[in-house]
Amino acid sequence: MIGLDSPSDILPSEPLTLYMRAMHRLAWHMPAPRQKMTNQTPLLSITFDDVPESAVQQGGDILEQAGARGTFFIATSLFGRRTPYWQVADAEAVASLTARGHEIGLHSHSHKPVAPMAMRDFIADLDRSQAALATLVPTARIENYAYPFGLSSMAQKHYLGRRVRSSRTTHPGINDGAIDPHFLLSISLGQTATDRPAIDHLIARAARRNGWLILTVHDVADKPSPYGCTPALLAYAIQRAAAQGFGVCTIADALDRAGIAKL
Repeated sequence: MIGLDSPSDILPSEPLTLYMRAMHRLAWHMPAPRQKMTNQTPLLSITFDDVPESAVQQGGDILEQAGARGTFFIATSLFGRRTPYWQVADAEAVASLTARGHEIGLHSHSHKPVAPMAMRDFIADLDRSQAALATLVPTARIENYAYPFGLSSMAQKHYLGRRVRSSRTTHPGINDGAIDPHFLLSISLGQTATDRPAIDHLIARAARRNGWLILTVHDVADKPSPYGCTPALLAYAIQRAAAQGFGVCTIADALDRAGIAKL
């Protein structure tokens, strides 16, 4: 199954979604430069897409209470907007994340799927997103990208390889061995990993393979959206991984620990 992260507006039409999935599959199967992971321990990264207010508040607090930090992927056109599922954090709240030690990542400006975009439009969108975040948090290390809707495309993937350090999909799996930094695998917490036994299974698999498990989520609430999870489930995943000797860290820190080359 290929995952879709939640849009903040309306899902694409079915024909467009099928096209996006086909382009994603092509990006997945086409050969790409791979780098061997050299991490000394298994790794866990918690990533938040679109960044609802609850991700900044509850999600950030849960990580900090565990002595860990997460990566928050920001679509810069969404600051402060109300969606059918949540209130998106405003620019001030997002800026506060860096002061708390979290990582800010790129999630486009427009939050449009990349596959149908002309390259000039994709590049302009990336430029706009980077410029907005550089203005908002000028001292932050902003070098990692998450595809809107979780779906890659060959042309955009190739271009991102020259502009950013990594690109995260929602293609399910654990990163281990020799990886493509521009097709990072992840698991949707609350959708694919829906309960404690599922989390235990994933952590055990990642531990056996000395792998890197990336969990992605949107809102964090007692009654989450279909794309979110409860505070208890998030806290359990972090605590369980830490107890098993995982390094719980941001995408940027995980890339460093895994020995993945910088740009």
